[in-house]
Amino acid sequence: MIITAGELKGRKVFCPVGKDVRPTSSKTRQAIFNILYSMDFDMRQASVLELFSGTGIVSIEAISRGAKNATLVDHSHTANNFAEKNMQHLSIKESINIIKQDAVEYAKHAPLSNFNLIFIDPPYRYERYDELMANILSKISDETIVIAESNKIILDENNSINAEIIKTKNWGKTFMTFIRKKGR
Repeated sequence: MIITAGELKGRKVFCPVGKDVRPTSSKTRQAIFNILYSMDFDMRQASVLELFSGTGIVSIEAISRGAKNATLVDHSHTANNFAEKNMQHLSIKESINIIKQDAVEYAKHAPLSNFNLIFIDPPYRYERYDELMANILSKISDETIVIAESNKIILDENNSINAEIIKTKNWGKTFMTFIRKKGR
């Protein structure tokens, strides 16, 4: 994998081999950040939370593009080791905090109001979206953008968890849902 833009553009990121980790593709990452820029999102003010972070590629891309800091949360020891290796390799360790924890537990107990960009990329068969999203939406500011990657539409406009769908895009089997707290 290669970082697509910013200060670290063209640098390689380490990724484990196999089906346990499914890093967000270069094409999808570029599209995510293009959509954020079209929404006038100021990446230089971004404090990023990446749940199910794997290698941390989305946060690395955000840091490369000027984000202030990022927190990576993944329960996998292997994923966290690769994220740590990437932070050291790219000399960005001071900008990123890595936490080994279940995403739902983290969202239940951690303060989330200091994050203004949250990226969620669970395994495609993930069953706890509503619980995770309800915890997140109850703790974030009205300005925070949540981006959920999945292989299907996970929310619609009639959802019961106080989520406003800003935009949904799909590329092949990948759906990206941009969400804010309702009532903005």
